Amino acid sequence: MRTFLIIWLGQFASLLGSEMTNFAITIWAWEVTGQATPLALIMTVTQIPRLLISPFAGIWVDCFNRKTLMLLGDTVAGLSTAVLLALFLSDRLQIWHLYLSGGINGVFGYMQGLAHSASISLIVAERHYTRASAFESLQMSGSFVVAPAIAGGIYAIAGLSGILTIDLITFAIAIATLSV
Repeated sequence: MRTFLIIWLGQFASLLGSEMTNFAITIWAWEVTGQATPLALIMTVTQIPRLLISPFAGIWVDCFNRKTLMLLGDTVAGLSTAVLLALFLSDRLQIWHLYLSGGINGVFGYMQGLAHSASISLIVAERHYTRASAFESLQMSGSFVVAPAIAGGIYAIAGLSGILTIDLITFAIAIATLSV
């Protein structure tokens, strides 16, 4: 259960950072465009790739090392965030960058989530399955509830660059905990 909890904490940090970024990006997109359509398109381009790869994703997760897939998912998401931060800081960030980032993160995030879920039964003793499942539920629900509240407060102080920087730190935490 110890290994599970270490990995769980890293993935929780990563998910919290990612959800803070998702919330902050929608605020930024609204500030830039004043329109709801780009917000809907960001969500759409994130989900469509997941939908398209879902028939094959389980097979891929079974064929490849799950730890590697989880590391790959965090690495790609971290790189995507770093690119968005660089574009923002250089005053070159545009809405279409968010669409591209959303699509890429949608694919790799989905694969990472499947690899993480499939790994639980390998790192947790059977008698702890229920406990691990409860932690997984807490991770998802907690991040979806807490992240927007935290992001809203931080966005008001540090803006999009502050949120993206925090997200990069959470990716580093996740990658470090996967090295267990």
